[in-house]
Amino acid sequence: MGMLSNYLQHRIRQLGIRGRHGDVKVYYSLNSCQGDGVSFEHEKGDSLPAATLRDIVNRRCRGEGELRLRLLRLIHEDQFSISIRQSDSHYVHAYTMHVDAETGGMENDEDAVAIDGLAEILKEEIVSISKTVEHEGYEIGFCHRFESETVREFKTSRFLLRIEHLPAEEHELDFELETVEDMADGLVEEIFNLKVTLLELDEDGFEDGEVADEVIGGFIRYKGQSNRTAYSGYLKQMVAEVCETVRPRKKRTPTIDLAAAA
Repeated sequence: MGMLSNYLQHRIRQLGIRGRHGDVKVYYSLNSCQGDGVSFEHEKGDSLPAATLRDIVNRRCRGEGELRLRLLRLIHEDQFSISIRQSDSHYVHAYTMHVDAETGGMENDEDAVAIDGLAEILKEEIVSISKTVEHEGYEIGFCHRFESETVREFKTSRFLLRIEHLPAEEHELDFELETVEDMADGLVEEIFNLKVTLLELDEDGFEDGEVADEVIGGFIRYKGQSNRTAYSGYLKQMVAEVCETVRPRKKRTPTIDLAAAA
């Protein structure tokens, strides 16, 4: 799974939704279009574990002592199961999930009504969780750069050094969870790949072909942070590398102000 998939899975688990036999299956479509969002469901045959049900009952039924005790008894006796199912094959968002309650032919009407009430409470819980992780997923998406940008250029009489921020593909990214949480919290300005290109110029000062380039991926710039700080010293090394490639075939190495470039 990619960075976003891993985060959503982790976050939904952290917010209390999982199965007896493992994590729920997560679906998402975060393209800012109608019908986009995040939804999740249990694998076939799986359901919410007793510990999750007890937590929901204790949180949501505090003021209803009789109902709370009845539900806790039913959970302890393992007389029913509740699972989350995706109800729409086209859209994924907070309202494309439904809750299935299996009571196994329960004869006590009051018990059955209590379980139906718990299913309604759970429906509210998963809608809230879906909207929370959807918002965080969009915040992570906003960090991605979608176009290349030239951030600086340095020119001599014979060469042009270009520094660019490039889009970073999600499958290339492998950040620590704490960093992805910073993205979800809106603290990160952008994720990008850094490219340094050395181009040769003709006698009229026009670009006459690429001499060398270096690309390093997975840079993060936090909001309020300068590019220089985000590069963490890598830019100076990259500039030196591309300039060094000229030495074997040119008597003159391009004179680039490394301090200014970095």
